[in-house]
Amino acid sequence: MYKKIVTLLIPGIIGLSGCAAITQPEPTEAIIEVLYVTDRNLTGKQDAKFFYGVERGDMSYGFCEVAINIEKSKSEFADHSIWRVGTEDKPGKRGDLRNITKLEKNDFFRLFTDRINNSKDKSALVYIHGYYRTFEIAARTAATLTYEIRYQGIPVLYSWPSRHELSAYHGDTTSIDWSTAHLRAFLEDIALQTNVQTIHVIAHSMGNRGFVNAFIDVLKNPDITNNWKFGEIVLVAPDLDRQIFERDIAPIITKVPSRITLYVSAVDIPLLASKTVNLYRRLGDASEEPVIIEGIQTIDASQVVNLATGHTYYRENPKVMADLYYLINQRRDASLRPTLEAVESSAGQYWIVKGEITQ
Repeated sequence: MYKKIVTLLIPGIIGLSGCAAITQPEPTEAIIEVLYVTDRNLTGKQDAKFFYGVERGDMSYGFCEVAINIEKSKSEFADHSIWRVGTEDKPGKRGDLRNITKLEKNDFFRLFTDRINNSKDKSALVYIHGYYRTFEIAARTAATLTYEIRYQGIPVLYSWPSRHELSAYHGDTTSIDWSTAHLRAFLEDIALQTNVQTIHVIAHSMGNRGFVNAFIDVLKNPDITNNWKFGEIVLVAPDLDRQIFERDIAPIITKVPSRITLYVSAVDIPLLASKTVNLYRRLGDASEEPVIIEGIQTIDASQVVNLATGHTYYRENPKVMADLYYLINQRRDASLRPTLEAVESSAGQYWIVKGEITQ
């Protein structure tokens, strides 16, 4: 009788233990790997958050890992199932820089090539941050943007030595100008020395100053122009002199075979402050009217952003992120994106992001 009871119980015990073994905790984090290039100084600290400083340094290459808190996602397109996931009991803020691995330049481009070979998309998205950003903040932003718009190519951060001090605005302006030659060299390297098929660029705020100047120099290289790889060029809230851009820069960059998209806002407080400091209107400021330039698609986000997100709407506002999803992932023209509504003005056509202000 005893043997019979044991015989009957064993299958049930095995079944219960089997169920326990295959039950996995729900993921709380998505782990995004971002390749990076920076000309910030090495601090000598091993903590990823302080690995790079705010001073100028030599060109440095590597990759970092950022954990995205799944519950704090703001986008309807975010999908944690396409990323490696984690199960932290108390996940951090929206993005948390966890690890940095520094590489030699040749190893970096070897890794980049491997990533492209294993990527379905065969594209890279280069993100260039703006003023008042540490390496940590820039890395978190690059990863968060990648996650929120469900970009499945290779995210790459270019981080220049911003000081992360409100009083260092003029210092940051000098630093981005100093960094421009390095950014140009990197853009040429990624276009000429890798097997990437398409290079998308998103530049934010003061990062646009470095990008457009570097890009103009890149266009002087016939090896680049004869084998064009640049895809979507996205200028978000550019802290650039509007008149100088219209007169000197737009006539050059609008000749390329890429689509150029300009995001502006009428409630962008940092750009209004920049106008006070620099005396002239900034390109991303739509407080009077959005700039209309032939060959550039202007997107006015004023209708859906508030004062808190008036400068960071590209990574904070779900409606703007949805528009970026259609632009970057599906390569849709502004006239074909369901997130936008066309507006006819005396200066020409532009688009507004549809919807109401998101708190």
